[in-house]
Amino acid sequence: GFQLVLSVINQRASSVMRRAAEAGYGIIARMPLHFGLLAGKFDVTSRFDHTDHRSFRLTPNVLERALDDLEPYFERAASLEVPPANLALAFVMSHREVSTVIPGIRTPDQARMNTEGPFELPDDDVLALQELYRERLAGLLDLIEERFGEGGYELLAEELGRAIVQNIVMLGFFTAATGLVTREQMSDAVT
Repeated sequence: GFQLVLSVINQRASSVMRRAAEAGYGIIARMPLHFGLLAGKFDVTSRFDHTDHRSFRLTPNVLERALDDLEPYFERAASLEVPPANLALAFVMSHREVSTVIPGIRTPDQARMNTEGPFELPDDDVLALQELYRERLAGLLDLIEERFGEGGYELLAEELGRAIVQNIVMLGFFTAATGLVTREQMSDAVT
């Protein structure tokens, strides 16, 4: 198996996941809460320390746009009577191709919430969140990624060091060795 980013905000890996599953590969879904945006704990006044990678990803204008674009997501969580983080995890786990999910955990309360709240998301809710991605969130993802043009990659490289390089090399090997996905599809899935 291998790791791919998958969340309500980033569904780019969907086609790669289907093809990998058909070939018998397991998927480890990472970033299901997308930097905490899907947990519902930020507002337009939220700010991050300069050493926190979110400081260059979730700038005030990105955060404001994200909260606006995610309003239907938060409304859906409320209508289902579940915390937004649990909806995010349920969405990721609704993909049969996903073998396991790696949510970010900073506190014991987050660990408890991530393990106590899983539920099966009805198909109509999965479809609605996929539609939300196509209509509003794909553009938000592009805006978040634009931040890398302003020094973000240098900070990320310093923060992650060789680990990110090793993952990218392994994904390149997977792409070349299996032929399950094109180079372009893999690039879209990991960025």
